[in-house]
Amino acid sequence: ACATYTWRCVATTLGQAGCPQAGTDVVIGSAQVQIPLGHDGIVLFNARTRIQAGNDDGFATVILGIKVDGQPVSALGLQQLAVGAGQASRTLSASYLSAPGTATGPLSVGTHTVEAYINVSGNPLRFPSVPSDVSLTWFD
Repeated sequence: ACATYTWRCVATTLGQAGCPQAGTDVVIGSAQVQIPLGHDGIVLFNARTRIQAGNDDGFATVILGIKVDGQPVSALGLQQLAVGAGQASRTLSASYLSAPGTATGPLSVGTHTVEAYINVSGNPLRFPSVPSDVSLTWFD
């Protein structure tokens, strides 16, 4: 078998070493985004990843989101993993447009911390994982 991804555990209810506790937001990608003078502050952010668990894991709900300066702002990606079928990976995506009338409005001039995060809840969960190469992109 050929593994093409490096996987990172993002949740456990069984105390698996190196895995965060299930039900917590886990940052899987981040960037410092600079808004220069004269920019209108309107930026589109996108996050993409996959989730995979084991067939012996219980039912799980998986949420992918984007935070700007620590504030959850995006439309959320949501997947559910069924008991006995967690080994089939699922794709998630989240996006956010910093525009007038949104959670942050247009971003102000300066540096902003943008984070893609995942939250996995369910029981029992041994080590649901995501690939280490999460995609966090933005366009202005």
